[in-house]
This record gives sequence, structure tokens and C-alpha cells, in this order.
Amino acid sequence: MDAGLRFSLRDTMHGMNIEFLHDEAIRLLDVHQKIIKKIAQGDLLNDDPRQTFTTTSALRRLEELKGESTKVRNLEMVVAVIGTMKAGKSTTINAIVGAEIVPARSHPMTALPTMIRHTPGRKVPRLIFPNPEPLNALIGKLSDRLATPPSSRDYADFVAAPDGRRLVEEIRNGTFAAMDRMAEGGEAIASLLRHVNDLVRLARVADLPFPYDEYDEVHEFPVIEVEFCHLPAEGGKGQFTLLDTPGPNEAGHSAALTENLRRQLKQSSAILVVMDFTQLNSEADANIRQELAQVLGGSQDPSRVYVIVNKYDQKTRNDTVTVEELRAQLAHRLSTDAGERRVTLSPDQIFLVSSQRAFLANRVIRSMDFQEFNPDEQPWIEDFATMAFGASWEEADLADHDEVRNRAASLFRKSGFQAPLDKVIRHGHQFAAFNSLRSAARKLEHNGEEVAGFIDARSTGLKKDATELQADIDGLEGDIQTIMVLEQESNEALAAGMLKLKKSCAQLFSESCLGLSNQIKDIFSAEARAEAERQRDAEENIRPHSIRNIFNIISMFTGSAPGYRSSRPKINERMSRGTFAGQGVINFSNRDDAMALIRDVREEVERAIMAARGEFVDQVDQAKERYIAEIGDLIRNRATPLFDEIRSRLHNAGYEEIRLSLIDIRKIDVSAKSVKSIDVTIVEEKETQKVAQSGFGFVKRLFGTILFQDDWGYDDVSKSYYPVDLNVLVEKAISYLEEYIKSVNSTMNKYISVEIEKKQKDFFDDMRSKIEKIRGDLLASKADKRKLRDAQQRILELLSAQKKILKLETVALANFLTALEQEIQ
Repeated sequence: MDAGLRFSLRDTMHGMNIEFLHDEAIRLLDVHQKIIKKIAQGDLLNDDPRQTFTTTSALRRLEELKGESTKVRNLEMVVAVIGTMKAGKSTTINAIVGAEIVPARSHPMTALPTMIRHTPGRKVPRLIFPNPEPLNALIGKLSDRLATPPSSRDYADFVAAPDGRRLVEEIRNGTFAAMDRMAEGGEAIASLLRHVNDLVRLARVADLPFPYDEYDEVHEFPVIEVEFCHLPAEGGKGQFTLLDTPGPNEAGHSAALTENLRRQLKQSSAILVVMDFTQLNSEADANIRQELAQVLGGSQDPSRVYVIVNKYDQKTRNDTVTVEELRAQLAHRLSTDAGERRVTLSPDQIFLVSSQRAFLANRVIRSMDFQEFNPDEQPWIEDFATMAFGASWEEADLADHDEVRNRAASLFRKSGFQAPLDKVIRHGHQFAAFNSLRSAARKLEHNGEEVAGFIDARSTGLKKDATELQADIDGLEGDIQTIMVLEQESNEALAAGMLKLKKSCAQLFSESCLGLSNQIKDIFSAEARAEAERQRDAEENIRPHSIRNIFNIISMFTGSAPGYRSSRPKINERMSRGTFAGQGVINFSNRDDAMALIRDVREEVERAIMAARGEFVDQVDQAKERYIAEIGDLIRNRATPLFDEIRSRLHNAGYEEIRLSLIDIRKIDVSAKSVKSIDVTIVEEKETQKVAQSGFGFVKRLFGTILFQDDWGYDDVSKSYYPVDLNVLVEKAISYLEEYIKSVNSTMNKYISVEIEKKQKDFFDDMRSKIEKIRGDLLASKADKRKLRDAQQRILELLSAQKKILKLETVALANFLTALEQEIQ
């Protein structure tokens, strides 16, 4: 058999297997929806939150399964993109697409999650809004509310902005009464999305609720269809879609929006996190890490998370951390604990890029491929030209289209975007069908476990006599009380452990501050200073000044750090350009030399801190993780026997399908806010110097010497100089260091006093919730026993039928998973 025929048969078999798995996944999702519907319609549920399923949560589960079914029917892989405002999330999405699909603004632009779907052949982007009715109803309410404009400051600020004022006028005069269901072209799409986001802001300042609950599943989101420039133009077995999600600092004003974000992250096939290289230690990126920990802390697969560190092109020579070191640090910080396993990211999942470079390069390539490249009518090309040709580019540079394409390709290579494009986007598109099916399998497993436990508790409880059932309920109530006692004991252990950790961190802070202070002072040590003076002596053959004494004093308190990479030779050369005036002051004849010395000292100090920061944070992390491990082991050693006892007792009592598992206290992060840099003001000073007159001045000076007239033969000349006080520099540098250490200390104390306590509270809340839900299900069974015998029989028959179906489908799901993994391999 020739290779072509073998390939054809393999491809045919692959297609047949995908079709089979596709059909089976849809069937399983449909069956699970029917089971939930039967339970919801069978007089089993109410709104008591203590149960596994309530009337509301069952409807929500149906919506989730329906959304998953929609993705599977399309064999759609959804990659959720998350990032804080200004991190470059929109630019990253636009770089992937190769066109400005998602507009960027100074305020949040992602009020609703928006899907961007690769659609082969769709050159002009098109937005479809499947569910505008809730927004139309909101517009009607706003029209009524704005008849008498609010008097709040927030409303005044909103209408002060041109977009806000325009929206209010359109609503009040009736020209904007309903959302369009479709928009075609970049400008029309941007206008529609701006309207959506401005409606969110206007509703907030008008004190009206935004209908977030009407947009909580993928089939309700706006969808932008467009061909991605780096993906195949022909269709495949699966669809590839980006999901632009609200970032944490966009969702801060709405609990509903925050909850929607977390749910979509958990339901997506993969997650692409966009972080800002210039703000890696900021509060905004701490929020991203916290949100990601919420997702990774569940039963989620960490291999589906990828991180883009944007704006890496803004790295300066002061940023001494290597690419490998930075990727390793971020992988460590973004890892977390989930249950009894460590959820770890790999450095291979971290990409350092410039999304702006990639976006401009891809946009040029796309416009040329579509014969739309027109520099005269596309203002954004100026940004491209500046990056690709340099600041001195000319219009003639853009006339050679081959050269423009080459420059675009070069700019794209320099962006670092090729790696995430290959590993995330192209790979995701290639395996979109598999990833869609795998995502569905995860949802089915989770749903199956919860439904099985619910049916088991309700049916087994109903079959027991009242005395046995009450004993089971009382036993669980006692378990909840035991958990409360265990939590109190753990809180006491936590307080003692936190004190120990604080002391450990305080010692680290003190040692780090002392070590870095010594490094800073060592910049001006006696040895370095003497070398500078020797250079000056060699040039001007002058006698060394007594300024050396001050550095001899400083050097008594300093020491060199092994392996410390210093730029002192450069600083020494800078100092040698001035005149030593005593008491640690150097006078420079021009301002530029004085500023150059200050700049070099500032860079040296910042480099010292950057070099030490990684090791310092690692030490803090190690101390923190030792503490968390100790507390975690203490809690788990007490909680595990209790859970084992509960599991065993429930099993012996006939509850076979109820499953219990413990979460773990998760890793926390240490981040410091940025601190102000070293700032030293250079003040021009003047001095009067006597300058010898030429010519007859020699005779004047001769007679002046004889007659003791020192000023004969000299002119008084005013001369500017720029003093730099090295003592002030040292003081400022150490102040800078202390401010940084104080920032880290403050952040650490915040986490110690708040976050660790919260993690422990979450642990016990989860533990109580699991037991409480089982107890709630049994209480519902107790209520069932008060119903008429015929009603009880109907409930048992319904639960028995659904249990039988679920058992069969659990076997089918296991076979589905086996077949799926074999096909993937």
C-alpha cells in the first residue's frame, strides 16, 4: 500500500472517529440535561441552599450543560483571554486576529464576554448579537430615569465625557432605543461594543441594575466572526474561538460580573493570561494571580493555562533578570495547591512578547494579503513605520511593498509572538475538536458525581425509617459541630504559626536591608574612591584631597557581596570628571556630567535591588511555604480522620454514591508595589575665580607681588559649577532601598493577616458545606416521608429510574474518555 493511500485511510478513520465521539458527547450531554430536568420537575427541589441542588442551581446547571452542548455541536475550542486593563489584552487579541477587532479605551471595554471566532473566508468582520432584548429593556428604563437626570457626581462625570454625553442625548431623544443584532466592519463593531460598555457605566451611575444574569453562558454572548490571519483559510473538523473576558479590575464594580468571569474561566477549553511586564509586582497582576488560583484550585488541568507577558520590549538594561529566570519565577508564582496535589505551571507555558509589535506587523501583512494596504488612508501605518523603519522614516519607505512586507516579518519575529502563536493558537485550532470533547468530558464527570450523590442521599434516606434517618441527620449535625471545634483549634495554631512566620520574615527583611545597604555604600568605598582620585591625579597631577577621609569612615561599615556585578568603574570615571571639594562633595563644570553620575548611581542601586530581589522573594516564599505546609499538615492530620470516619459511617448506613474530598490551603503570593526612584536635584552654583591677565598683566602681577597686592594682574571671572553631594546620594539610595523593603514587608503582612486566614476559612467553609449539603439532602428526604405514600413511591421511582440511567451513562462516559484519549494519542 503506497503512502498516499495509507494517509487517506488514516485520515478517513480519523474523521469517522471524530464524528462518533462528537455524536456520543452530544448524546451524553443531552442525557445529563434530561436527568437534571426530571429532578427539577419531580417535586424534589426547593430553594433551601443547604441541598446539593436547589431550584435555582438546577436551572443554572442546565444552562451550563446547554452551553457546553453548543460548543460540542460546533466542535469549538474556546480560549478565554484574561488580563487587567492596560495590560494589552485587546492588543493581544488583535495581534492574533491580525486586525483591530477589539477596540481599546482608557476605561473598561469588556462589560460582556465577547467571542471572536475564526471563520475561514470571512474577510470583513461581522458581529452577531444573539440576545439584545435585556439591553433593550435596560435602554427603556434608562429613558424613563433620565427624564429627571441624577444629581450625583458620578453622573456628572459620565456626561462630561463626549461618549457619555452622546449616549445620554441619544437615549433621551429616542434615536437610540434598541441594540442592533448585527454589525459588519471594524467601525460598526467598535461602535456597538462601545454602546454596550457605556450602557454598563450609565446604568451604574443611574442606579439601575445591569442584566448580567441574562448573559452568563456562551450561546448568549456577542460573537465576532472573522478569519484569523495565521490560521488556515479552509475549514477543519473544529472551530477555534477566543473569549474576551472582563479583567478583575474591570469587574470590580459588579459581583455578578466577577462571578461570570470565574465561571467562564472554569468552563473554557484553555486560558490565555495577559500580564504587563512593567507591572509584574503591581496590585493589578496580583488580582490576576488570585483569579487564576480560583480556577486552578479546582479540578482543572494546569496544562490548559498559558501566560503572555506583554510589553517585554520595554525592558531596560536595569532589568537584569534573564528570560529563563523570569519565566521560571512566574511559573512558580502562578502555581498553586489543589486538594492533595500540586498544580504546577511549566516555564514553557510563559511567553515574553510585544503584542503591539505583533499586532502592527500582522495588520500590515493582512492588509497586503487582502489588497487593502493604503498608507494614505490608514493612520495606524505611521505607528508601524516608526517601529519598522525608525523615527526618521519617510513616505517613500512605504512605496516598496516587498520591503514593507520584509520589515513587517522582521518586526513580528522581534515581537516574540511566534511561540504563543504556534503553541497556543495554531495548536489549539488543529486540536479544536479534541479539546472541545475533552472539555465536555470534564463537565460530564463533575455533573455525574454530584447527581449520583444527590440521588443516593434522597433515595436511601427515603427508604429508611424515621428513626434511622434522624440518626443519620443527627450524626452529620454532630460532624458539623466537630468541624467548628477543629476550626477553633486550627485558628489558635494559625495565630502561633503566623507569629513565627512574621518573625522569620522580619529577620529576612533586616538581613536583606543590611546586605543591600552595604552594597550601596560599597559603591563609594575607600578603594573605589582612591582609584578615582588616582585617575584624577594622573590627569592633572594634583595632590589628592582630604575627601578620602569620609570614604575611609564609610568603608568601615561596608563589605563586598560575593558575585555582585558592579558598574563601579563607570561611576569612578564619572566622578573623576569633577573636582573634589571636600566633605563628600564633587563639583562638575557642566550639568550633564553631574546628572550622568546621579543616573549611573541610580542604575547601580536599582540593579543591586533587582539582583537581590529574586533571592529575597524566594527566601520569603520558602519561609511562607514551610509555614503553610506546617499549618496544612496540622489541619489535614486532624481533618482527614474525621472525613474518613464520615465516609465510612455513610457507606455503612447505605449511602454508597456520596463522595467527600478535602481542598488544601493554597499558595499565596508576595508582591511589592513599585517605589519612587532616587531623585537628587542638581542646583547650579557660581563662584568667582581670579584669572591672570595676558600681555601687560604679567608686569602687574610682578609689581603686585613686590607691593603685596595679590589682585594686581588678575580679573574676577564668575564661573558656574554643579555640586553633587555623595553623602546625599548614599542617603537617598538607602532610603530607596528601605522604601522597597517596607513595601514588601507591608504586602507580606497583608497576606499574613488577611489572605492566609481567608484560605483557612475557605478550607473549613468548604468542609462544612459538603457535610451541610448531605445533611440538607437527608432533611429533604425526611420531608418526603411526610408526603402521601403514593407521592413517596413516585419520588422513589423517579430517583431509581434516573439512578439506573446515570449508572449506564457513567460506564458510557468512561468508554468515551478511553476512546477520546486513544484518538488523541
